[in-house]
Amino acid sequence: MHSLAPLPAKLQIFYEVWSKVRDGNQGEIPFRHQLQIKHLYSLASNMLVYCRLPDRDLQVTMSGTAFDEKYGRNLTGMNIQHMATPRAAKAFIAFNGPLLEYPTAGYTCDTLVTKSGKRLRDEYLMLPLQDKNGKRTVCAMVFETQSVSYGLPPEGKHTHATYDELQVARHIDIGYGIPGCDCPILRENNAVNSEVKKSNPIVS
Repeated sequence: MHSLAPLPAKLQIFYEVWSKVRDGNQGEIPFRHQLQIKHLYSLASNMLVYCRLPDRDLQVTMSGTAFDEKYGRNLTGMNIQHMATPRAAKAFIAFNGPLLEYPTAGYTCDTLVTKSGKRLRDEYLMLPLQDKNGKRTVCAMVFETQSVSYGLPPEGKHTHATYDELQVARHIDIGYGIPGCDCPILRENNAVNSEVKKSNPIVS
């Protein structure tokens, strides 16, 4: 069994399923079509799949109902700029570069205030995928959440990621090492969180 420790249950299941497919590919990164809903049924509502466009923007190709509920709208077809402030979108795009190019896994933890004022602590695991042409242009993300308190709801009709709620962000070694990455989402958090830029070893 493959594991990334410590991770919440849903994130651990996601990594185990991804790793099982990878093992069947003789160690190659899984293709998008190989991650079927039947394999991820318990995770489907907490999953987001997105692809990198030629201009390096990111676009959602599939969003689970839990993601849609959190953001107050269906996210499928939206670019990252529609879901986050410009600063957060830029940082997220930079953070995803090594996931696809190196590749690595990505882990983040944040506290998001929804439009109802509920404060949610979310942990995310992002894993790279190959598209039908064998290029690493796709990522899948699963999150696990818990309600922690209430706060002032954000301005505007919909919930947006603002970047200020981010607590931890790091790339995780999935067998290729960790790149030296001058990524703002890592660099800025390094000043306040000593765990940023450290990798979790894979335990098989």
